[in-house]
Amino acid sequence: MDAGLISGAGDFGFEFPPGSGEIRFFGTSAAAPHIAAVAALLLQANLELSPAQIKATLQGTAVDLGVPGPDNIFGAGRVDALAATQRVMQQLAEAGR
Repeated sequence: MDAGLISGAGDFGFEFPPGSGEIRFFGTSAAAPHIAAVAALLLQANLELSPAQIKATLQGTAVDLGVPGPDNIFGAGRVDALAATQRVMQQLAEAGR
């Protein structure tokens, strides 16, 4: 999988661009496992994070796409695992932990 692109993926998604033979897979079904994985990374860095703190960190470090700010097409943007983890580590350092 490369940036939401799965080649030879079979029976889900749709061919894009048309005639390319590349099946695009996107939306909630594609995003959920990525977000869950990054949330796990954040919890590995700090087991005391609440769901609300994880959500705020993910949204606050996302790479904004489309029109500025959250929207109905890109949501809060593309998850940035490195930036999110660095933010958690910085918060721990500032708290002296």
